[in-house]
Amino acid sequence: MITIAQSEPARRISVGQWTTLVGLAIVALPTPWGWIGLAVAGAGALVCPRNLIANTHWLLCRPVVWLWVLWWLVIGASISWSPDLSLSHWESLLMLLLIPAVASLQAHRNAVVIALALGISINGCVQVLQWADWMPNERFRSGWIAGGLFDYPPFAAIWMSVVLLLLLPLVSNSPTCRRALALSGLVGMCMVGTLLTTSKVSLLVGGICLLLSGSVLLVRRATPWGRAAVSAAIASTIAIAIWNSFYAKGRVARNFQSLTHEVESATDVQKEPANVAATTQPVVEPSPRATNKPTSTPAPTATRNIPSRKYQVRMQTSLGLRVLWWNATGHILMDAPVFGHGAGSTRNQLARAERTLPPDLAAGIDNFIIEDPHSSLLATAIEQGLLGATVLLSCIGTALWMCIRATIRDVRHLGLAAAWCVLCAGALVHTLQFTPWMAALGMMMIVLTAWISDPKQANIGKPQS
Repeated sequence: MITIAQSEPARRISVGQWTTLVGLAIVALPTPWGWIGLAVAGAGALVCPRNLIANTHWLLCRPVVWLWVLWWLVIGASISWSPDLSLSHWESLLMLLLIPAVASLQAHRNAVVIALALGISINGCVQVLQWADWMPNERFRSGWIAGGLFDYPPFAAIWMSVVLLLLLPLVSNSPTCRRALALSGLVGMCMVGTLLTTSKVSLLVGGICLLLSGSVLLVRRATPWGRAAVSAAIASTIAIAIWNSFYAKGRVARNFQSLTHEVESATDVQKEPANVAATTQPVVEPSPRATNKPTSTPAPTATRNIPSRKYQVRMQTSLGLRVLWWNATGHILMDAPVFGHGAGSTRNQLARAERTLPPDLAAGIDNFIIEDPHSSLLATAIEQGLLGATVLLSCIGTALWMCIRATIRDVRHLGLAAAWCVLCAGALVHTLQFTPWMAALGMMMIVLTAWISDPKQANIGKPQS
């Protein structure tokens, strides 16, 4: 991330800033903790209003920040033509208050990352307890997938992957053994939490990215303790991956077999009446009046919206449904291309698309009509039109360009650039703005990116003390 130093002696953290850091640690957790963390962070920022106003003004002058705020303002404005306010997810707009709250910590940027890491590590501890069957896991069976306090485990994986990449440069540049060990503990917890939420393919991709990031970070400007810590982190990742592939694979297989047995036993009760109806239906003789008419195929309108069973099974997967949603978005966008259909309109528009699109593109597929299209870009295009999508893509492009330029100046900014890549990949397959705690992650990334936009403000050099 931002291994930034100051040309002057390090400033002491005030009581208000400590309060804000505590709030940021809690913000990393889902509701209701996220709202409590937002309130605590805001209370800490209000302790010094002059510093708050000055730093917030500086942040809002950064193009990446006002583009981000503009995107959220477009989302807020689209609520005015929303067909269903209960599906507008307006609560995420409140996370914009994190920008002025975090602005007061501009002199302690590394502490912001550490606070986020501490908060998400708490979720990692809960995941381990769920995996070991020491804590109830309501949504998933013990030993299978553990999301911790997150209802949706991929969101926990995105949080932990981003924080992990932000922590790696801090570990590699740790001046003392004590700090390197402490940060390595946070890195290890993020690794374990990520492995407990992702699939084997995601594990492979994440491992490759981690190895590449670690290799580059070990090349330049790394202290001996930092080199040892990053090397240990990479080795532990490989060890955990091996353990997860063998021991955890057996537990998943046993749980899946047990779950399948329960599902089959529950459906066997309903199979007999269906089979009786199926066997009795062909026995019915046609009426004499019907025999005088020529045979004809059934009306196409009766089966037009019912695809084959084989096609349904193939498309009723996470990848298949996403393909259908991406295809349907193009047709939906043509009806309201500029401003979209309003916040919370995704479910209604997908229902309308199912009635108009051919069977092989939407109709008859279970779970096609949903309020969450599993993509931030798709949700923005449907609900805010090309206006919202253009602002979002401009903001992301600006952030990536700033990170690339900063990495060219100092390779230790590679962690922030890699974290943006993970966040963008997650936003393509998940709708992050619909959940407040994922919106909070975007707010934090925007602020961290704005802080490296100006070398005079960033004071790039040695790590902060």
